[in-house]
Amino acid sequence: MLPQGRLETAVFRFSNQDGQVIDLHQDVLNHSDNGYVWWGWWKKSHEPRRDDALRELQSLTKGGESLRIGLLNRKDEQFYSAVIDEVRFEIDGARSIAPDQMCPEFYRHRDPGCPAWLRVRRFERISQKDYGAQFGPEPVGDPTLYEIRRLNGKRLVIPEPSWDMVAAEAPGDSILHLSDIHFGSSHGYQQRMGRTGDSVSTTTMAARVLDAVRASQREVGVVVVSGDLVSKANTDDFSLVEDFLDEILEDLRLQKRHLVIVPGNHDFKTLEAMDVAPTMDYAHERKYRDFLTSYFGWKGTELERLFHFRMSNGQHAVFGGLNSARLRGRESKEYGYVGRHRYADMFDFMQRSLDRQQVSARLFAVLHHHLVPVQEMEVPRPGVPISITVDAAELFGELQMRAFDVVLHGHQHRPFYFRGHKSLFSSPTKMVAPTRQLTVIGNGTSGAGGEALVPDFPFNSIGIYSLDEMALRAATYYYNAAVAPQPLGMWEVPWETTP
Repeated sequence: MLPQGRLETAVFRFSNQDGQVIDLHQDVLNHSDNGYVWWGWWKKSHEPRRDDALRELQSLTKGGESLRIGLLNRKDEQFYSAVIDEVRFEIDGARSIAPDQMCPEFYRHRDPGCPAWLRVRRFERISQKDYGAQFGPEPVGDPTLYEIRRLNGKRLVIPEPSWDMVAAEAPGDSILHLSDIHFGSSHGYQQRMGRTGDSVSTTTMAARVLDAVRASQREVGVVVVSGDLVSKANTDDFSLVEDFLDEILEDLRLQKRHLVIVPGNHDFKTLEAMDVAPTMDYAHERKYRDFLTSYFGWKGTELERLFHFRMSNGQHAVFGGLNSARLRGRESKEYGYVGRHRYADMFDFMQRSLDRQQVSARLFAVLHHHLVPVQEMEVPRPGVPISITVDAAELFGELQMRAFDVVLHGHQHRPFYFRGHKSLFSSPTKMVAPTRQLTVIGNGTSGAGGEALVPDFPFNSIGIYSLDEMALRAATYYYNAAVAPQPLGMWEVPWETTP
């Protein structure tokens, strides 16, 4: 429920996927005989309706009264103020096309349009400092509409992020790492009756995974799934994932709160996001978000999340779940991308919470795409880009600087282990030598079959990682539909620091 307080103004977030959005609006404004341009609210399809906030904004511009709002592009660090004098919206949340032709062309190709329209009279590029003076702290998180309210003399930015650092009790001292389970057309094991994949085996993936856990003789307290739960982001495929997770959790005597799950590129309909500006509504993420709501009863909008556990041996583990399948632009949608603006504030919140709780924790980052090369060699082919994460170096350096211990990922269907560090720049003219190493573990694929397996490693794999005071003890097991789980490798990774 929103806190009481007077609405002063609002801030709308946007991105520059298809050209410089402000410039496109300004060009229409420059050629307008009536001196205005329409700005559509870039509401994401999963965002809740904000009728109350829009109604208050509408009242502030009643009769053509001018109101200064904020426009923010956090990814490109662009800050603007805009003067509006009218707000139009449908009270049932329906989308509509612009009230007239005074809008950039890309709006006209969108059906059914936007849920609200603002009549803008003037844009002004401002500094970050000026933005703070006019609108308060920069909003963080997933929403695209933020209310700037005044309560007891204090300026509030609503909504606030929904991050949580309350520790859940984990009944074991080990982490089970799964990735790329690919239920649906690329799955290599028996699925529910009527669902075909790349295998006719009667063996199930759940049976293989549980056999490997028993072989490890470890007590699992947390299950991590680092993306690509399905093959084509279909609802039926996600229902298979739910059945699989239920079986795993029941056998391990765990609950849904012991799951850490992040999305992969196959969990979104990214390759089908060919519309003019897919980051105006993020409809390609809908099936995955529906799965989160269906299975977890998840009501938030943030895909970047924190998971805090107290393991059975007293060790604390915090997982920063990241979305590396985020669209950066149509030209780079084949690649991984995380975006510092999506995780920096969350990690700040994590550290403040640990300091306040006086807890020392092992820090794990979880994402789908790899940060360092996994394949021995990748050769460019027509229409098939080399697999990279475009901001991998930035994320690696950020995790290293923030004293993360381990990165868990999937994507490349081959188990992988890396330990190292990179130099950092403290300023444009000063390089700082690294003081700690970061361990990166790629799990390969736990459930793909057929052509989805790499030719020189035609197996699936899981990781089991145990935490104690001195080290992370990592083990990888391999298997397929015809081969029972076997140890592939075991490592003892000393912690860089002691609690």
